[in-house]
Amino acid sequence: MPGPQQAIAQELRLVTQQLASRNLNDELRQTLSKRKEDLERKLYRLLPELKPRIVGVNQIAKAIPRNNLLVEYQRYEPFDGTKPDGEEWEEARYLGLILNRKGEIEAIDLGLAEPIEEKTQQALTASEQALANAQELWKEVGELVIKPLAEAIGDAETLFISPDAELNRVPFAALSSHKDDQLLADAVNIRLLTTGRELLDLAKASKATKQKPLVVANPAFNLIKDFPRKQESELIANSSSQQRSGDLGSLTWSPLPGTSKEGKAIAKLTKAQLLTKNKATALAVQEQEAPKVLHIASHAYFLPDQEKGENPLLRSGIVLAGANEPESNPDDDGYLTALEVTKLDWQGTELAVISGCESGKGDIQSGEGVYGLKRAIAVAGARSSLLSLWKVDDRATASFMKKFYQKLKAGEGRADALAATQQEFRNHPIPGYRHPYVWAAFQLSGDWRPIKW
Repeated sequence: MPGPQQAIAQELRLVTQQLASRNLNDELRQTLSKRKEDLERKLYRLLPELKPRIVGVNQIAKAIPRNNLLVEYQRYEPFDGTKPDGEEWEEARYLGLILNRKGEIEAIDLGLAEPIEEKTQQALTASEQALANAQELWKEVGELVIKPLAEAIGDAETLFISPDAELNRVPFAALSSHKDDQLLADAVNIRLLTTGRELLDLAKASKATKQKPLVVANPAFNLIKDFPRKQESELIANSSSQQRSGDLGSLTWSPLPGTSKEGKAIAKLTKAQLLTKNKATALAVQEQEAPKVLHIASHAYFLPDQEKGENPLLRSGIVLAGANEPESNPDDDGYLTALEVTKLDWQGTELAVISGCESGKGDIQSGEGVYGLKRAIAVAGARSSLLSLWKVDDRATASFMKKFYQKLKAGEGRADALAATQQEFRNHPIPGYRHPYVWAAFQLSGDWRPIKW
């Protein structure tokens, strides 16, 4: 992070310390809140990654490889200026925008948003609960958002897909395709992006990092850090503590002993530094210079009901050591929020994996994708992310991740390694692992190519 941005980020951390404290008088809380808002606005203006970039269609088209297409979904509300005041805006719809290497765009109307989103929610519920009809429901979602694009897709080998709104919650690999009865994962190569503009960033060479991979697993959520209580003035001057949503105070997190096995296996495969239990803290992750690969096996969270004026990036994040006792150490409350992730320098990090509960979710912002961990990780500079769309059993996750990393280490591309692992699990000897509940939960976004270990 450049100098001015770093200075503002540091001051923001200093000023926000007391906002998570209960021992704060109203006058000081008001002063700190106003200063925090000012600093956040300044930081936002200085972070180009957080703001939309205006780029030409031809620039993006040139970055599309041969026999590939970019599919951007757009949720929008049609405007009819001929209608009376208050009735101009019509029901929301989805649009599929197809861009080829020549710069040609085809726009295809997918119909009203409501039936698409209702079917998506039905499929999500069935997947989360491992119901028998989950796969059929995802095929029905494919009939709504993939099948209408069949003619435009043609014989394309690879689709770069940039979802919008509720489609960010869709496991595209599990959808029916534009070809016969095939799943989309069997018909084309799937490459997910936060936005089509990301193709331009990925065309640039990645910054090399000398840091080895980092694996964080099985955090001690009940860790109590016994530090002497400081005076308010000293806390404001010296603290580097985290910001979090006030709604997190009422949550309690259960231990994840199964992630210990996952962490050890992946650390061995990747020759990574391993942080577990009391060492698996948010501060430890923040202090690490961009690791080659970052793997965090823990809870992740998404708080859907946003308070007025609260930054949506405070409402998703990762749960780490001490999260059940946030007041025991104001310098590290056990949460690494998506907002804090945006302030980290992960330039050179090839892959960030959060194998936790609902880590792929975030506040849905039409037009700019998910403002959750996926977006935050991209802003921090990581080339790609692998997140889960729903909570998956610890044992199944550990088995899935081990297979995925074995393929990565063997030289397969990130997207190909994921697709091959998903294919294996669809034919797994354990019947329960063949369900979309396991194999469809994990979504890769960003750089799809091999990692140079």
